[in-house]
Amino acid sequence: MRVQCEETFLLTTRGTFSDFINLKMIYRLSLSKMLIGVGASLVCKRWRGILADRRFVQRFRKHHRKPPLLGYFVKKYKGASFTSMSDFTLITSSIPRLRHLNLVYCRHGVALFLDALCEILVWNPITNVQCHVAFPRGLNHDPVCRVETAAVLCSASDNLLVQGEFMLVLVGYYPNQAKAFTCLYQSKSGLWGEIMSTPARCSVYRNRTSVHVGNTLCWLLYTTEIFQFDFERQTFAVIEKPSGAYAGVNCWHFQPLQTEDGGLGLAVCSKTINIQLWARKSNCDDIVSWVLQKTIQLDDQISHPVFLTKARCVVMMGYDEDTNVIFLCFESCHYFMLQLDSMQFRHIGTKTDWYYKMCYPYRNFYTKGLTGHLKISEVACFFVWMVMILTI
Repeated sequence: MRVQCEETFLLTTRGTFSDFINLKMIYRLSLSKMLIGVGASLVCKRWRGILADRRFVQRFRKHHRKPPLLGYFVKKYKGASFTSMSDFTLITSSIPRLRHLNLVYCRHGVALFLDALCEILVWNPITNVQCHVAFPRGLNHDPVCRVETAAVLCSASDNLLVQGEFMLVLVGYYPNQAKAFTCLYQSKSGLWGEIMSTPARCSVYRNRTSVHVGNTLCWLLYTTEIFQFDFERQTFAVIEKPSGAYAGVNCWHFQPLQTEDGGLGLAVCSKTINIQLWARKSNCDDIVSWVLQKTIQLDDQISHPVFLTKARCVVMMGYDEDTNVIFLCFESCHYFMLQLDSMQFRHIGTKTDWYYKMCYPYRNFYTKGLTGHLKISEVACFFVWMVMILTI
């Protein structure tokens, strides 16, 4: 019997129809339940053949493309703190807590810290693996430049950073020259590229992470313009904010984002408790400009006691580009998540000691085995398979 589908490789390589059924079931297992399958593969040749096939690994990873939101980090004076939004528990003592560490980015399963000792710390909270990457030689303790932030890119856009190749993008500013600069690091070679610079009126805003749009990374500048870096062509662009947007220059009111069609967007808060959603669009003459897509009146959308007092102060405290979710703070203490596509709100807490603290959402696949609840042999078995999945 032959089944015409993407899984025919099992049937054309001495597989059976039962292998096909097993495969369809395995695809739908969560990663936390895959440990059962991994254990079975140790004693079952058929299961071992399925799990070891590179094509199955690629399909499984594609099926579970979006990892769940486990929680979010908040930048603190010494490192960061973590608030869980799932059954995942992060061991507090594992969070890097040094006064010279500054949390700047959190995506692809890792968090990035800038170290005052001129290093980037790449930290995986699930495995507690840390990777220290020294700044490029031209930026080590250079008094005429400021390293502002960094971002990480994986070798595959739908892959989590576990043991695979990755690229670091370091961003900074030369105040005396009025220039912004970037520098790329390739983990495969372990080397930094050339430092590239371009004229800019000011530096990037540290309380906004980059947004990945196509082959570019976009940061908000202190002038509320957008600094765009094309890491393929290695070119720069500075994009002005929409002329019809709220005229203030408070960076907390601006959040670059990715639009539904994968383009560059911008969320802008106003004094009237609404959010304007703008998108870069080209007209019939191929001229690209900002177009207002939607205006969200927040006090009409959110049913919460905070709006009974006519709240009039709202700022954006973070962004999850994997799910297009914005973190909002009302009256400096009430925190919400807003999903821009479905317009669903979620109250995530009231924090009186978080005055203007950035939220860094953390997404990853995990199993309790990697947090100390399983035997060492089981953890080792699952870890080997996880590495195989996430690095192919």
